[in-house]
Amino acid sequence: MEKTIERSPKYVFLHLFVFALLYVSIVSFITLLFQYISILAPDQLQGYLYGSYDGIRWSSSALLVCYPVFLAVSWLLQRDMRRQPNLRELRTRKWLLSLTLLIAAITIIVDLIQVIYRFYGGEITTQFFLKLLTVLAIAGIVFGYYFWEYRRENQPSGVPHIAAWVSGVALLVSLVAGLFIAGSPAERRMIRFDERRVTDLQQLQNEIASYWQRTESLPASLDDLVNDFSGYSMPTDPEHGTTYEYRVTGDLNFQLCATFNSDSTSRGASGRYPEYYMNGISGTNWDHGTGQVCFERAIDPNVLTPLQKPL
Repeated sequence: MEKTIERSPKYVFLHLFVFALLYVSIVSFITLLFQYISILAPDQLQGYLYGSYDGIRWSSSALLVCYPVFLAVSWLLQRDMRRQPNLRELRTRKWLLSLTLLIAAITIIVDLIQVIYRFYGGEITTQFFLKLLTVLAIAGIVFGYYFWEYRRENQPSGVPHIAAWVSGVALLVSLVAGLFIAGSPAERRMIRFDERRVTDLQQLQNEIASYWQRTESLPASLDDLVNDFSGYSMPTDPEHGTTYEYRVTGDLNFQLCATFNSDSTSRGASGRYPEYYMNGISGTNWDHGTGQVCFERAIDPNVLTPLQKPL
């Protein structure tokens, strides 16, 4: 019977599958907690943390899919191992358990090296300390559980059920916390509309600068920017389909306006827009409040020089 089990592809692939799901779930859970820490305890030296919300979406999606499948396959394997105790001695299982212990041990050692390295570099911050504790705690728990599983004898135990319940509750709490930290899907969609508006306004600013370089004057309206030769077409509000507002306020001054759903300054460091530098255009800040917001811009002719016209 043992020889048959060793050669059975069913249990070889089931163990490979369940440990692959385990690794994906652990990495996703750590990534999710890292993004929460980046938002709640931002490090000023890191600057803009705009990608934290994308990280939350990806890691949450991976956990919602992979972890339930991991629990289901683990339950099936535990059931078969109760019926056939010699399954615990499957060579593939032993190798994967040993690999998991090795990875967890290396992770703990690398984290301790990071502590010493960051300490010498003066980079011990609240964010780093929290992330370090997160990795150490998760790696320690994984190491402890699978070390126990590796040495476990063929006797019934309620530890796997307790571990499944505790980890499931911890995962559920972390996912629910994301709705308060990162916002609901509906709120995120409203923010994505605002992000698209800012991108459109930045594009319009670039086109206005190019227009001034060609003509040494500001366009009277945004329609003047439409260029059949280059294929440039006017962007519109992604939510309502309306055109953006543009006002000439001086020979070199203009405004670009849009109506926003949210206040970017209330989203913390990770929700702020990075400064958008363009030589020859004053104004790099694109943070906005709720409602209509106009961004003041001015062309600096000492920097943004007109294009030379052919003779």
